[in-house]
Amino acid sequence: MNEADILVRGIKKSFSLGSKSVQALNGIDIDIRKGELICIMGASGAGKSTLLHILGTVERPTEGSIIYDSKEVFAMSDDELSDFRNHKIGFVFQFHHLLPDFTAIENVIMPALVSGMNRKDACEKGSAMLSELGLAERLDHKPAELSGGEQQRVAIARALIMDPEILLADEPTGNLDTATGNIVFDMLLEAGEKHKTTLIIVTHNDDFSKNMPRLIRLRDGRIEEDIRR
Repeated sequence: MNEADILVRGIKKSFSLGSKSVQALNGIDIDIRKGELICIMGASGAGKSTLLHILGTVERPTEGSIIYDSKEVFAMSDDELSDFRNHKIGFVFQFHHLLPDFTAIENVIMPALVSGMNRKDACEKGSAMLSELGLAERLDHKPAELSGGEQQRVAIARALIMDPEILLADEPTGNLDTATGNIVFDMLLEAGEKHKTTLIIVTHNDDFSKNMPRLIRLRDGRIEEDIRR
């Protein structure tokens, strides 16, 4: 394993807001090791979600680079980046973004089908993941028939279906009650550890951050603290 498998260097991001330019990130440098469990915190507007979107290659930075396993990802074309993202990165958001007209298993296997996996293999793998997350009896239920916690577990299974090297979660429990949020958070940690996935979670929850081996705190688009416990 490399000393750092992900190198984040000089990341800046600005947005145009009318006639003004807003600087969301002001030069972020991070070394991330394979399998690390990282919590990113900060006040609203500190740049947490922007940083997560750039780490997930959903947005390109205004300046700077991210190197995954010695490859500069933002040197790729949009099509290459999309393929890289589908195979290497899983996402879990505060709002699960499940497709309402599809069942739990159909939502989970969507990334696998897009990547070219045959439906039988995708269904077998997706069913096993949902069972692992306690949803063996809910495979054929649509999102409206599931509780908030169950929907988020479906989203976790969908994020893991391609065996991503990196799992990014943006306020994954922010739309859940405390008890359900604790369950989902524990499941994210267990999934990350079991699948040897690098897990990066953005949250406002101080209790969650205490259970993470590494805390990165942002302030005004810069790293204020970077603590390994």
